[in-house]
Amino acid sequence: MRFQETRQERKLLQKQTLNLFQYFKISILSMSSKEMLDYIETEIKENPFLKKNENSSLTSNFQKDSVTDIIERTLASEELESLENTLLEQIAFTYEKSSKDYTLAEEIIYSLDEKGFLKEPELIASRHETNSFQKILDQIKHLSPIGSASKDFRDYFLFCLKSSGLKENDALYQNTDSYLKLFLLLNDPQKVQSSLGFSDEILGDILNALSQFQPYPRYGYSTKKIETIIPDVVIEESGEGKLSFRMNDELQRQLEINEEYKESLNQEKNRRSEEKKYLLEKELRAKNLIDALSYRHEMLKNLMLEIIETQRDFILGKSPFPKPFAMKTIAKKLLIHPSTVTRLINNKYMQSPIGLKPLRTLFSKEVHKGKNKEEIIALIQNILREFDDERKPLSDRKIAEACKKFGSPLAVRTIAKYRKIYHIDSSRKRKKN
Repeated sequence: MRFQETRQERKLLQKQTLNLFQYFKISILSMSSKEMLDYIETEIKENPFLKKNENSSLTSNFQKDSVTDIIERTLASEELESLENTLLEQIAFTYEKSSKDYTLAEEIIYSLDEKGFLKEPELIASRHETNSFQKILDQIKHLSPIGSASKDFRDYFLFCLKSSGLKENDALYQNTDSYLKLFLLLNDPQKVQSSLGFSDEILGDILNALSQFQPYPRYGYSTKKIETIIPDVVIEESGEGKLSFRMNDELQRQLEINEEYKESLNQEKNRRSEEKKYLLEKELRAKNLIDALSYRHEMLKNLMLEIIETQRDFILGKSPFPKPFAMKTIAKKLLIHPSTVTRLINNKYMQSPIGLKPLRTLFSKEVHKGKNKEEIIALIQNILREFDDERKPLSDRKIAEACKKFGSPLAVRTIAKYRKIYHIDSSRKRKKN
């Protein structure tokens, strides 16, 4: 009878934790190696079903180059991309640096916290005209990365949902809003689901919707608190232009189930139901963590095979830009959702012949005849920098003619489109008397 009860409890618990595991796996997939190491250390301390493999250590260990050497050698000559610089570069296309609007935008951007949120917007708003502040704040939230300067996680995700085309009266939007309000208080998906009375299907829809976006605006950008970067993969040139890579698979190999502890529990009898439930939860959590680590490792390895095949010239330093490489394309090849690719590449780094690079720099869409948007905007900016005259600015047609002379023909409408996207004024507005 006792065996039958335990079996029923296990089945019930497995069903209840289905959506929790989905949330759990997504979180692990998004973590950097450093975050993963810290997370595993905490899990080992808190979960008796986990133990460290005796032949492993909680440090990355590449045979040819130690991670410490890689970090010191690379960070000495490179600076990580800053969220503040990224936003200010985009704002500079809209406002003169000497203008009041630019100064206000600068104040907002430099007030962002470690997640990229503007926690107390009213403090800045009180020093400026309400309409001006709201206008600049809205512009910053629409820049890339989207949602920067949101007030908190709820404000950020709801803004992202709106930007993706979801209306406020949509059931998914309203359910997500209710979920986020309570989740910020309870920080437990199961408790939130129970309190709101959401079915597994509704909770699944919410988690799938949220998984399309970054966890927070500063995700993947440098912060003052970043101290260590552990590359997830090392790419090396093996001769004659061939590339090979080594995975940092320490994360996958360093954990195992504590079978001795599990066996000792099996020998104990007359355990209370509360204790049995707690132990079942811990055991399932341990197995889920190991499975999620294995999933993360395999997905990243398959992704790197595709990256090396597609971006060989860029990785070898033979091309200044990566080839157009859309996340939807790689998602189809790997038979996964594009949002999974997004989480897989963010906050992940490769050590390569061109230095330590975020994986996300290797992805961009083809927007015009084999060129990605970075190439197009770089070409437009270079032409304006070299040939534009503020007394007689280049029109879109003149810029298109210049592009053709440089061997990169672009239509006038393409020039106009990307000039507007990156907030570059028209020739009439750029003209100065």
